[in-house]
Amino acid sequence: MTKATELMVDLETLGTSPGAQILSIGLCAFHLTEGIKETVEIVVDDPRGRIDRPTVEWWLKQEPAAQQVISETFRVPIKQGLEQFAQFVRTHACVNFWSNGPTFDEMLLRHTWTRELPGTRFPTHFSASRCCRTAKMIARKLKVKTPPVPQEYATAHRADHDAARQALAVVALHKFLEAIA
Repeated sequence: MTKATELMVDLETLGTSPGAQILSIGLCAFHLTEGIKETVEIVVDDPRGRIDRPTVEWWLKQEPAAQQVISETFRVPIKQGLEQFAQFVRTHACVNFWSNGPTFDEMLLRHTWTRELPGTRFPTHFSASRCCRTAKMIARKLKVKTPPVPQEYATAHRADHDAARQALAVVALHKFLEAIA
């Protein structure tokens, strides 16, 4: 039996409100039992997104490795980045859309999709939404030990690294629950 592929998404932005400017889209395809299949970061140019001063000030306090996304010179137009996101979902036949908070990452991505690709279908169904933040809260209450973060995903606030770390947390919880079931 083929195992379902899950999708973890993390966005890095220049705002925290609906319509915020997206800097990068981090994607992680993973299996709940086998872990990470593939990660990708799509750095985008989103000139119609809004910029919030407090978020820019927050970025200026982050580690230089994370700040690189702000000064990245090679960016794809947001529409092309969204099409790459859709292709990633299709390539991996992702069944669920995980994010640290569907009310931010997923809603912002859906809003941007509607703005940039009107009349086209978003690549995942609304019922596929899953919340990593809730999974992490349950894991803390159950005292689930999350494995150490591999060095290849160690940069905080780099979208693909954040997506991978979030996926690993979900996998750890799933394995724990399977073991006690």
